[in-house]
Amino acid sequence: MHNYTDFIDFGFSKGMSEAIRAAYGQSYLPNPTVGASLISKNGDILTTTHHLGKNTDHAEISIIKHIEDKKIDTSGATLYVTLEPCMHSNTSPSCAEELVRSKMFDKLVVGDIDPDLRTNGKGISYLTNHGIDVNFEQGATYFLNPSYMTIKNQSAYPYIISKLGMSKDDYIASYTQVEGKYITSDYSRKLSHYIRGSVDAVIIGKNTLLTDKPQLTIRHGIKANQPNKFVLWGNSNKEFDNSLEYYDDFNFITTFKSTSKRVWTFENLDIDLILLALKKDGINSVLVEGGLKLWLNFVDFINKLYIFESPTELKSGLTFKRPEYLKRFDIDKEIPLSEDKLYIYNTRTIS
Repeated sequence: MHNYTDFIDFGFSKGMSEAIRAAYGQSYLPNPTVGASLISKNGDILTTTHHLGKNTDHAEISIIKHIEDKKIDTSGATLYVTLEPCMHSNTSPSCAEELVRSKMFDKLVVGDIDPDLRTNGKGISYLTNHGIDVNFEQGATYFLNPSYMTIKNQSAYPYIISKLGMSKDDYIASYTQVEGKYITSDYSRKLSHYIRGSVDAVIIGKNTLLTDKPQLTIRHGIKANQPNKFVLWGNSNKEFDNSLEYYDDFNFITTFKSTSKRVWTFENLDIDLILLALKKDGINSVLVEGGLKLWLNFVDFINKLYIFESPTELKSGLTFKRPEYLKRFDIDKEIPLSEDKLYIYNTRTIS
């Protein structure tokens, strides 16, 4: 069972966290994943809904019906929606128009502007022109379902997310680390599984596969679609056949051919060409996990980065050179967790 407090620890407010909680783990592509919550002026959760997919009520229409059925007093309450209310009415009623028509809401907080050109800012303009106070809490839909944003933005590449766990003194691995001993806390690893559950695919390197033997599943009681699993294997045949057989739900990216449909062959490991191929195959968001070498291979394509920092100092090991490696990123949020600290970075926008 998802808890809205977990999403607060990604830097979202209580209202947006509850809207995200309601919709998390669901995907109705090419339609968006949308959640909505109504928060009283005292900060209580009054009701929560989410979109259930094509040919069902959008989250905003659903919450209007909930309010009517439960006879909820919306005076002073704030409506939170993870994505801009739609303006178009060719496939469903316009949510922006229905919110205005209901006369239930004075305050609205929106997660992201909908890149769908039928709406794309038009919903916000309509709402504000009709007296609704609209504010923003960006990133909700990029967190919930980055694939939708990638599709509608017509991006050539998948949306790339990366996460790293490291010590306070910038080590991502200790050469003397005890097997099964992690740098970061159990709670940080739980949060990282929410990230894993939001993407179409996860990719690791060959060394991570052979050393850590990861499952790449979503655990900690989190309900979400399991992402496709990829290994950037390379050009060595050593241990390949055994790995291909043992990891029978993994895909392998190599420079040599195989009769297996789970092997993606490229002349060389050109990340640009690999990402273009993944996008062409319908993979619109990717989480890069694994070691430093893999991270450096993908760094020029990463859109969002999560760093979970432990208060522990390792004093030796494999170091992550933050000033050098983070030159193309801007810090978005710095969040103290129960034990660790979470830093969220976005790719720097070049003006």
